[in-house]
Amino acid sequence: MHLRPYDVLLLRPGGVGSTPLWLGVGLVVAALVPLGMRGGRRVPVAAWAVGLVALAVGVAQGLMHVHVDALPDP
Repeated sequence: MHLRPYDVLLLRPGGVGSTPLWLGVGLVVAALVPLGMRGGRRVPVAAWAVGLVALAVGVAQGLMHVHVDALPDP
């Protein structure tokens, strides 16, 4: 199964029991609201930085193909 980058962002693993795409919009809105608030902005920005790095690693691992010649075919 092939996951698109926005599936990873919205925590949708795919398959039969996967949630609809529109349910993930609330998650994104809830993550963006603290960035617009005044006051302590360091924590939301730090959380966004960690989240974006984790998303980038997840997408990179999803695109990576590993083939080992030393192992016999199943």
